[in-house]
Amino acid sequence: MNFITSRLEISSHEPIELIDITPHLQEFAKKNRVENGVIVITSQHTTAGIKINEKCEQLAKDLKVFLKKLAPPGENYHHNHEALDGRNNAHSHLLSYLFSTSETVIVKNGEIRLGNWQSIFFVELDGPRPNRNVVMTYMGM
Repeated sequence: MNFITSRLEISSHEPIELIDITPHLQEFAKKNRVENGVIVITSQHTTAGIKINEKCEQLAKDLKVFLKKLAPPGENYHHNHEALDGRNNAHSHLLSYLFSTSETVIVKNGEIRLGNWQSIFFVELDGPRPNRNVVMTYMGM
């Protein structure tokens, strides 16, 4: 069994942002000549997630509105009074409970098997941030 790992650095520019990382994953698979197995995509942050969903600008707008209503920034959250890094980002941590920190995709005959409308997103919940990290790990033959 082969294990190949690579790190992807991402910059975010908005407080809540969906960043399509599908092309990076496809490049990772092609560059490393992956054939059959799985790729696990993992965010290394507590205020971000990884999600497979439809790539649609209007859906992204709806998600941002929904998340801001669900956990509005600026509320009197307990975490904001004792944040380790001084950021008033309790709302971002609360939202991250709704997202996984990783997704797993199947690779068959060198191709990532996603559905017709599916893309893989890094979900920024505490941006903008200049340096976010995603780890891609291939396991297979």
